[in-house]
Amino acid sequence: MHKSIGDAGAGKHTLNRRNGALLYWAGNTLFRINVASGEVLSSEDVPQNGDCSFRESGGVCAFACSCSVELAACDTGKRIGASYPKTRIRKFAWDHEPSSSECFDAGPGLLGAGAGVAVLEVEDTIAAPVAPHALLGIDIVRASRHREHPNRGIVNTQIAAS
Repeated sequence: MHKSIGDAGAGKHTLNRRNGALLYWAGNTLFRINVASGEVLSSEDVPQNGDCSFRESGGVCAFACSCSVELAACDTGKRIGASYPKTRIRKFAWDHEPSSSECFDAGPGLLGAGAGVAVLEVEDTIAAPVAPHALLGIDIVRASRHREHPNRGIVNTQIAAS
């Protein structure tokens, strides 16, 4: 059972047309609507519109948020696989206690796609601070990881060929 348009969440609302359907992103719900009939074809729980943008590269889409990036089906917005964290800056007060934490919509995210593999730059929590970012190839059909490459700024061409 799909949510109805009346269930649209509060916050920023965005309209896009995709493959003959209208994508209506309202708050944290993305509705796919038949343009001719107005029928709601599907609804997906998605990240909050306003903090995130819906980006496409090479036929692969992702929700690029200030603190994370998630792959998604371009036609429906259905999330694929895990949520990957982005750079987080932690501020400390004079007494050395953490006072706040902020994320920035920069750095890691969807780099591109090809041959059914999406390439993301993600936070590498194991190798940080030596290599804070890693490249990750994700099979967009099975939502499985192909391989990680810890060298910053160097694309391993075997990621897309795996």
